[in-house]
Amino acid sequence: MKSVAKIFGGLLLASTLSGCIGEKVEIPPASVGMVLGANGYQGDIIPPSRFRLPACFTQCDKLVVIEAGDIGMKEDMKVLMPKDNLDLGVDVRFTLAMSQDKAQILSVFDRVVPVRLESGNYGATLQMIYTTYGQAVVRNVVRSTLSEYSIAEIANNQNAVSERLRQEVSKALEKTPLEIKQFGLANIVYPSVVTEAREATMSKKIEVERAEAEAQVDIRKAQARLEVTRAEREADLLAAQTIAEQNRILADGVTPEVLRYMELEVLKKMAENQNTIFFPVDMMGSEAGRTALTNRVLKEGAK
Repeated sequence: MKSVAKIFGGLLLASTLSGCIGEKVEIPPASVGMVLGANGYQGDIIPPSRFRLPACFTQCDKLVVIEAGDIGMKEDMKVLMPKDNLDLGVDVRFTLAMSQDKAQILSVFDRVVPVRLESGNYGATLQMIYTTYGQAVVRNVVRSTLSEYSIAEIANNQNAVSERLRQEVSKALEKTPLEIKQFGLANIVYPSVVTEAREATMSKKIEVERAEAEAQVDIRKAQARLEVTRAEREADLLAAQTIAEQNRILADGVTPEVLRYMELEVLKKMAENQNTIFFPVDMMGSEAGRTALTNRVLKEGAK
């Protein structure tokens, strides 16, 4: 009996000593924590750190941790566009963070029920906080803001619309524990009728551009042919002018004295032919003789 009592006493002492030491806990990076005691949260908000909880025997304190870092979020939704009477699919993406306002952080500890996290701590993720405080706000603001535009206005001014959405959502979340750092339209799914109309317009535009390009090619070919024809005509005209000028110069140079000289030269050559019976006559006395002599002179001059 004494040995059993010693063993039981030893276990009781070990249990008591372990309770006196307190549990070792950790608040990971990008998180904040508070100690939850029997009468509620105790002390101030604790930044990332490691420490031991106060010693306890029956009702021990518990560490509650909430995520406070930045995370990327996405919301897919369909928005009825009153100006077009069509549904527009939108994909908004944004960077979400915890507010730096201490009162807002304390409100999360007070109102969000902690659960067991993957890290082993009790607390709440930023996704849980967004679902509670921000999701409905974001979706409502996106719908109401986009409904003020037409589909064409959104398509032509996507950056400006994204900036306005960021401003409107940030303003709507001012009274919540959440902050928006970046916000924008990442993807837009247009109605099929709009897509088909845009494709038809683009197809027509391509056809017009192709026709205009082909017309330009034909115009350039015609211009090239015109230039060649004009050059050939100018060359022919120049050649004709040159020949005419040559003939004019030769004709101006054929005087009666030159004709008489050429006549004597012809008679001289004819007289040198031993097989020819020569009857000297006046070559210039007939039209035929004058024509033949003139042609001879011109021929000799051309040489």
